Amino acid sequence: DIKGCCVKFLMGDGLMYVFVAASGLLGLSATHSSDTGEVGILNIITIAILGLHGVLVGLFCLFHVAWHHYVMLDSLPEFRVERRAAPPGTIHQLETRAYDEHVFGDGRLYHGECPICLGTWESSDRIKVTPCQ
Repeated sequence: DIKGCCVKFLMGDGLMYVFVAASGLLGLSATHSSDTGEVGILNIITIAILGLHGVLVGLFCLFHVAWHHYVMLDSLPEFRVERRAAPPGTIHQLETRAYDEHVFGDGRLYHGECPICLGTWESSDRIKVTPCQ
């Protein structure tokens, strides 16, 4: 989606990349000047220094923003990747029961609905009973 990419570029760090590129072009344009007078050389040196300064400030800011994103995402628990899985073969060790309305339901031995999808049991269901209540 081109529109989404453009919006993300303009609302994110894209303008900083434009600033760095423009500063670099400003510094490079100073080297192609043909004005050799005393004032012209001072202007060329000033423009080149401003271009270099802009590039360095822009790169520093991009580094700072990237570091800030890294620190913020690392501190949020929902972005931490934690790999937890049951040992192989666990599903085969769980008890399988046929649906029985006297055993499954509110106030009975087992819940009346699937704890994963919250769907209600039907008479033809074969149910894996988990050890958690």
